[in-house]
Amino acid sequence: MTEEKSRCPAAGYIRVSTNKQSRGFGPDVQREAIIEYAARNGFVVTQWYEDVEKGRVIGRSAYQQIRAAVVAGVVHAVIVFTFDRAGRDSDEFVSFARALQRKRVPFHSVKEGQDKPGIMRGVYGGMSEEESLKIARRVRPAKEESVRNGQHIGITPWGYKRVYPEHVGASRYIPGLLTPEEPAASIVRDLFARAAVGWPLRALAAWMNANPECPRPPKASAWTADGVGYILHNPAYYGSIRYNAHSVGFYERCEPGKPFVVPGRHDGLVSKDTFDQVQARIGAARHARVRARLPGPVPLAAGLLACAACGGPMTPARRADGAHADQYVCSHGKMGASLCTASGYLAALAHDALLAQLARLTGHPWEPHALDRVLESDPLAEERAQLTVQVQDARVEQARHVRRYAAATEDLTPEEVTVFREIGQEIQARIDALAGALAALPAVTVNARDLQAVHQELAHTSIGEVAYALAATGDTIALRALVLKFVHRAQVVDRAPRTRSRWLRAEVTWAPQVRLLLDAGLLALAPERERPAYEDDPVERRRARQRLYHQRKKAAAC
Repeated sequence: MTEEKSRCPAAGYIRVSTNKQSRGFGPDVQREAIIEYAARNGFVVTQWYEDVEKGRVIGRSAYQQIRAAVVAGVVHAVIVFTFDRAGRDSDEFVSFARALQRKRVPFHSVKEGQDKPGIMRGVYGGMSEEESLKIARRVRPAKEESVRNGQHIGITPWGYKRVYPEHVGASRYIPGLLTPEEPAASIVRDLFARAAVGWPLRALAAWMNANPECPRPPKASAWTADGVGYILHNPAYYGSIRYNAHSVGFYERCEPGKPFVVPGRHDGLVSKDTFDQVQARIGAARHARVRARLPGPVPLAAGLLACAACGGPMTPARRADGAHADQYVCSHGKMGASLCTASGYLAALAHDALLAQLARLTGHPWEPHALDRVLESDPLAEERAQLTVQVQDARVEQARHVRRYAAATEDLTPEEVTVFREIGQEIQARIDALAGALAALPAVTVNARDLQAVHQELAHTSIGEVAYALAATGDTIALRALVLKFVHRAQVVDRAPRTRSRWLRAEVTWAPQVRLLLDAGLLALAPERERPAYEDDPVERRRARQRLYHQRKKAAAC
């Protein structure tokens, strides 16, 4: 007892990410090795911290607890089984080791010995990260091949359970097969049936919460519209598997534009026709939701315009009496200046820019053979790929920001912490906006007859003249219906002058039918109107001189 009291107290940290890892180096194996190492090197383990779930350092509770204990001076030494248990990413490991070094807390590994500052610390971190990269390179192709063979991997969809074949001896691990689970499976069938006839997502969530036979959602106390929408968009419920739709993974990710849907080995709960009908209903209801949020007449571009800076929706500004003002502003900017600082623009200018793009549509003679080669393609594939890349880049930026914050937590002032959090909120708002725009892209449910009807309307009618005539008479409802028929999304990309703009130019994403006709060469776009030369405006020249004067004055002061 006297010898044990004379030893230095230490904390043991154990981490196992998956059940498969626990078979080789499970918590018990790591604990015994740490106790034996501590006894040989003059330590006694008085505290244990254990993480047995996946996740980065921000999400691991025991990891955060041991860092807090080190800062508080409670922990006097830290022992791990291997250094990669403290973080597979080199930045994570170096940040953790430096935090211990600043507090003069020894950091030991059963396999590698004591950590020391210098080149070896970077080598250990680099070796851990390289091992993760190798594992990711091996695992991702194997996962994709497994999905192409019909095996559903990932989170088990609600309404299913996994049935695992019997595992005998050292035989290869066999993944589980999705099997319907009652009563949740019956609730899913009824959910799709109600959505197919037009029930909105919030009404479906309320119905599920009020149904005593409906199980509660996992990790939540009640159903929400987002949770219901996640179910209704999942092709697993009609017996298929969608993969690579979201580029996830820190070390290895799928390439943009590589999503695919394949038949699965499991039985679907609903038919493919019912699923497609629900997707069409949800896509059609996207613009209808704007009317529910905005009382009174809906402005022409509400629900169509997106912010060029963050991708969030542009909404009409409100006056003090609650009525719509004659200006569009970014909805994220209204939440706070730290989320989006893009300036708004006059509604009349935005409407004129939108109608100018609509007026560019002209029709060519109908050629059935020109349509056959593109009828099976997805007209929104390019936009889906672009949004996917933007979401991926934003998530990479967010992960980089989190690593910088974790590495500098000990040395930041309260003001700097506030700045870090505001930047994180801005990045998260951009991710939410881009992910929402990606999820809102409608499913392509068109046929040759619908395309021919749209072509007839555009070939024998000047859509621009009709639109401007409706705008002149003030028939906003009919004009909005006309615009929504051909335009899916719009974004202001140019303005003149830069301040107090009097001219805007918009880029539009056409509806799927129009996109297919354009790809087939059955529709064409007239040249865009030229940008006015506002640089010759005397008012603009005076403002330019004032800006130049202030810039030079500021540079001289520095």
